[in-house]
Amino acid sequence: MLKKLLAAAAALSALGMANAAPMYYEFEWKGFDVFSTNPWTGETNGGWSPLASIKGYFKGEDLNGDNIIVLSEISRLGIDAGGWRPSELIGCPDTAWNTGGLTSCSIGAFSYVKGGDLTLQASGEWSSSGSVYSYRSWSMPGGGYQRTSNDVCCGSSWANATPETTFTITASVPEPSTWAMLGAGLLLTAGVARRRDR
Repeated sequence: MLKKLLAAAAALSALGMANAAPMYYEFEWKGFDVFSTNPWTGETNGGWSPLASIKGYFKGEDLNGDNIIVLSEISRLGIDAGGWRPSELIGCPDTAWNTGGLTSCSIGAFSYVKGGDLTLQASGEWSSSGSVYSYRSWSMPGGGYQRTSNDVCCGSSWANATPETTFTITASVPEPSTWAMLGAGLLLTAGVARRRDR
């Protein structure tokens, strides 16, 4: 009887470790009212764009088992808004101020209810030289994103979420370490079962 309990405990432990291990998630909000300001004339134009999106990824682990992944439980967060490469917002800057790339960032809020909503507020500044910059900020759900730049080519743009904005999130395949823990647990379970049969 004791061996059966040990086998069951080992199996549950392996499954629990796999469930609690860090997972990658990819997310996307799609469909925004998008506007931009012409830097030469100051005119603003735009409207509904079903293809406009805020998308990105994060790596997180529900450490306290409350079914919510919060800012202190994520180790990676990257956001791509409108064609920009996803930039890692944890541990930035990733480049020096005079070489281009992400030079500063902040994450004001992050919360993901597993199987439910993702809430995030973040910002980042990119620089292509010491004097030219582009600043982006995101606030979702219910907000959108803003981009401002001091480059004469670009002006500013922003997107507002609407009731038609959709949200999707998918969990990626667990990391190899997760599979290793699951495999070790299953081997332990098989070993206990085999000894029991003898």
